[in-house]
This record gives sequence, structure tokens and C-alpha cells, in this order.
Amino acid sequence: LGGGSMELVGITGQQIGAQSTLPIGPLRLTELARKGGNTRMRTLVRDALRGVEWLRKGRYPTFYAVGG
Repeated sequence: LGGGSMELVGITGQQIGAQSTLPIGPLRLTELARKGGNTRMRTLVRDALRGVEWLRKGRYPTFYAVGG
């Protein structure tokens, strides 16, 4: 996790697969929660995750959030 973003990386065995950068880092989420409450924060996270096609399709049963 970075300040404003989060990286998702699909893993199969020991192989790195698909990767996505999402605008849902802890600093960004904290700012949204402070300004607009939890509803805006949850909406941003939900929409960001829904936009990751490889995650929706379940291509990688395991993924790791890594710093950026």
C-alpha cells in the first residue's frame, strides 16, 4: 500500500500474474472518510475493485497488496 494507491498482484504458484494499481491507498481513504464519511470511502473501494477484470473473473485465487 502506498499513500494514495494500492497495487494488486495476482499470484499462481510462484509466478507473478496480472497487476493493477488502484486509487485506494490509506491516505486517500482517510481523507475521503474525513471529508465525506464512510459511504464515499466504501463506494470508491467497491468501484475500484469492480473495475479489475482479472479479479472479478477469479483468475488468481490469491493476491497480495504490496507497497508502492
